[in-house]
Amino acid sequence: MKKLDPKELFRAFEMNDESVVVDHDPQAVWDFRTHPYILIGMVIRGLENFEVLSQVYSKREGEAYEEIKGEVQYKYYTTLYKYLYRFNYQSLEYIEAALSHDVGDVTYALSHLRSFFEKHEEYEKCARIRDIFEAIDLGAELLDRK
Repeated sequence: MKKLDPKELFRAFEMNDESVVVDHDPQAVWDFRTHPYILIGMVIRGLENFEVLSQVYSKREGEAYEEIKGEVQYKYYTTLYKYLYRFNYQSLEYIEAALSHDVGDVTYALSHLRSFFEKHEEYEKCARIRDIFEAIDLGAELLDRK
């Protein structure tokens, strides 16, 4: 098994569109980068994965990890926010796709990220997350009436 290099852990997130398209199927990459179900799913699973990774590194590295945990979390959450930035909360199609996930999971993920960015006083990100949250909440109400 290939040894995991911590410096390369986030390299896939940092690739630009052109380098990804050159190396992979353009349609699959386009779907991955724009499909609303995937965008919200990446945020939900990303938060879950961060907790697992954080626990593993805490046990393995102890206090050394605790010293840099905030910095790692900030970089990771900022990467997750990029998925939300591509989410078109004004599109009913996007809202319906997002609601294919468990509403509680979506609500938790958005609330958690918004709280995190509030602590870091990044209010533009908070505003976008709030808009997405409100659109999904309204969409859930409307879809329940159908």
